[in-house]
Amino acid sequence: LLLDRGAHVHADDDCALRWAAYNGHTDTARLLLDRGANIHARDDHALIYAAEKGHTDTVRLLLDRGANIHADDDSALRWAAGNGHTDTARLLLDRGANVRAQDDSALRWAAGSGHTDTARLLLDRGAHVHADDDCALRWAARNGHHQIITLLEACGLKGFEEFRADPLAFIEDQKKAERPVPAQLMLLWSIILNREEAFDLLLNISMEAEEDTHEKTEVEESYDIANTMDKHRMTALMYAALLGNERMCAKLVHAGAKINLKNERGQEAIELAADAGHWNTASYLLMQLKGKNTFKE
Repeated sequence: LLLDRGAHVHADDDCALRWAAYNGHTDTARLLLDRGANIHARDDHALIYAAEKGHTDTVRLLLDRGANIHADDDSALRWAAGNGHTDTARLLLDRGANVRAQDDSALRWAAGSGHTDTARLLLDRGAHVHADDDCALRWAARNGHHQIITLLEACGLKGFEEFRADPLAFIEDQKKAERPVPAQLMLLWSIILNREEAFDLLLNISMEAEEDTHEKTEVEESYDIANTMDKHRMTALMYAALLGNERMCAKLVHAGAKINLKNERGQEAIELAADAGHWNTASYLLMQLKGKNTFKE
């Protein structure tokens, strides 16, 4: 109505479009664009505002209409990550956002704000844990985000980037390596990166090795891989619960993972899942404690 009555779509450097984007009013943003609003005004701040607030549909519209995803050195991804808008960050990455812009600042912002799922996404897409002198880890530690610290430390160990590039080939190479990466660490990486084929392979190697007394390689010499703890007393099940991977939790429970083990902070897998907002995973583990198998393929 206002546009029909003569309101200026470009007033205050296209402020109307920016505020429509900031508030997630996708239809309004579409109308403004149809009427000639400048999508690139103020260095594409309409896109940055929409990403900052996690308005994924609005972000999609703006990208479809030609917004510059790399504006202000990929600021849209940085703001989405810093506010824990994982779906928005995923869309931006799918559309070509640079996960390594400004020395991996997106990971730093996600880690510093304690957004575990967003940090996991960025690690999966190529973020470097040690960028800018381990800044992501330092920000997480400064703000007391202990679960982020465990993820970053695991993904900062030697071999992670090679594993991320090709998990199955990396696992095969370890069978011939003079000093192989421990199977339990590779299992944690497969959980963090959601590499189910690698996860299944490692779990099967472990289960077969327990039943077989033949001479084993060090990769196979994993013993009770489902209950082995890292330096933070975190088990594979705890990582899977923290990240809300109910399917991997079910496979670990089937392999003998103990649900009521506690990490260094006294937290069980159920608590980690619940604290991260993964209620289905927490409910599944609770039912397992009660002896009820509720997982469905």
